[in-house]
Amino acid sequence: MKPLPWFYAPNLDARPESVVLVADESRHLARSRRLSVGGEIIVFDGLGTTAKAKIVEISGRGARVALELTAYAHQIEGRVRVHLAAALPKGDRQTVMLDMVTQIGITDFTPLLCERSVAKFSIRSAARWQKTCLEACKQSQRPWVPRLHQPKLLAEMFNTDGGAGRVVWLADPRGGYPAAVQKLKADELILLVGPEGGFSPSEWKLLSDTDIEPVTLAKTVLRTETAAVAMVSAAITRLGV
Repeated sequence: MKPLPWFYAPNLDARPESVVLVADESRHLARSRRLSVGGEIIVFDGLGTTAKAKIVEISGRGARVALELTAYAHQIEGRVRVHLAAALPKGDRQTVMLDMVTQIGITDFTPLLCERSVAKFSIRSAARWQKTCLEACKQSQRPWVPRLHQPKLLAEMFNTDGGAGRVVWLADPRGGYPAAVQKLKADELILLVGPEGGFSPSEWKLLSDTDIEPVTLAKTVLRTETAAVAMVSAAITRLGV
């Protein structure tokens, strides 16, 4: 049986009996997916809650779609947060990176501001990333949307509380292959991916003074977004989630 298509519907925590999709989702359902009254879909709120839904109204040339909700479910987020902190690649490669790592299963993303970073962060980028993550969750049928954090300098990643409860992997061709972490006692696994120009000497000094595990991902030199995807995939596989 073909899986039901997923659509985003916020505020499902109170488990309402009916909802009206936001305009973008309504138009996508009616015009792009060409679904009709009586059809069934899955809605999710990005915070772990899903519900089976029946389309009961399509009006305004698809601008308004009303749903009747049944069969609620809630998926608890994984025990270990998988937090990708990566320098930004150029242009559309940012979207490609976020789309892929969301499908695989990151819980958090922080853009790293490095001395040799080429791409710059913008508010417009953040809005685009949020949409990308939502679309990736719909595609992969994942009920949790990753948390998108404000950009941070490398030093700021280690100036927050929780050092004892986290493990840090650094993408580094000089490192070893990542070890199995099924029994990881930390509650957060931070995955660091630097810019394609590499970290500066001062950033390497900071990293050398930090409790991190250098991890090699391939025998070749990877682009930033490729390294990020490989790192997240390795982490999710070894966490067994």
